[in-house]
Amino acid sequence: MVDLMGRRVAITPLKLNSQRLPGKNFKSLLGRPLYQWSLDTMIQLRNEGVLDEVAVYGAPAIKERLPADVVLYPERDVPAGQDGNTLFRKMMMRLPADVEWCCIWNVTSPFIYSESIRMAMRTVLDVDYDSAVSMRGVQGRLWDAEGHTFNHDPATCPRTQSQKMVYLESEAFWVLEPTLLIDHSRRVGYRPYFQLLDDVELVDIDTADDWRFAERIGASLCQKP
Repeated sequence: MVDLMGRRVAITPLKLNSQRLPGKNFKSLLGRPLYQWSLDTMIQLRNEGVLDEVAVYGAPAIKERLPADVVLYPERDVPAGQDGNTLFRKMMMRLPADVEWCCIWNVTSPFIYSESIRMAMRTVLDVDYDSAVSMRGVQGRLWDAEGHTFNHDPATCPRTQSQKMVYLESEAFWVLEPTLLIDHSRRVGYRPYFQLLDDVELVDIDTADDWRFAERIGASLCQKP
């Protein structure tokens, strides 16, 4: 019998249309639709027991494209260009009340490792964090567009390895309680865990150039023994 208390759900907004690269979510990337790459990773995690449900939030017409065991939370349409927090909050409000933890991911990050999701989920469940967010770690000398430095004196030019790590939020995934978005309109909580991603996982597809780069990365991954 399935325990319905404290369920863990992975969900993604799946848009039919995209502004910068039309139809990208359903475009074939090396023989698989873009959305299928990360969806397969989430299905693997569900089959391992890390997640209880894999779901998609999108137009009813998407249902026929999904595996039978992936849940669709239908929305008339998920408009392109909508503010992320607004979209995610509406998505959280569609989830059943028994969902305790949610992993929101974006299909535009096709090369996410299952281990990164597993680690983020395990950490927020076992340690006193209220959320987890995928991050790019940056250790170096930072400048703004006006030529001002953020974290160093250019007269001393400190070694990059001596610089304090700073973090750039990735758009790959977030792990949180749905109430964080519903009640506070935040996808990153007040005590977040930062899950660092490597360069392959950080590939994010927004433009045609991004797509061509992802094709090269995907081809390289498929060639590995």
